Amino acid sequence: MAVSPNIVINRENSSAVFHFTANVAGVVVAGNNSVSNVAIEEEVITGVAITQAAYGSTPGAYWHVQRGSNTAIILDSTGFIDFAGIGMSINKDAAADISVTLIPPEGSAVPSKGFLVLEVQKQNARLEYLAD
Repeated sequence: MAVSPNIVINRENSSAVFHFTANVAGVVVAGNNSVSNVAIEEEVITGVAITQAAYGSTPGAYWHVQRGSNTAIILDSTGFIDFAGIGMSINKDAAADISVTLIPPEGSAVPSKGFLVLEVQKQNARLEYLAD
């Protein structure tokens, strides 16, 4: 069963931070605040870029992050990656929904445990205009 995303920070016209501890399908990115999990107030989001990830999981398990039906990131073990800091934000399929799945070790009968924190940078027509 899918769980709603836990949004721990959501800055208007800037960024949002999600905290996951279970599988979540379809975090809606694009749209206004009536359809998007990311948009607040008067925002109309056109997409997001994944800028940072902090993660941990049961040994042998890994996080599978998708944008729509495409794999965006696979994260195993425990770590932190500042994609923006190294100039490599994950912006492929920026308008596509985000889904995360914690994959257990092969052959494991016991559910895996883990956490995933994703920071995303918002994209919208206003921000793109201001950047020019």
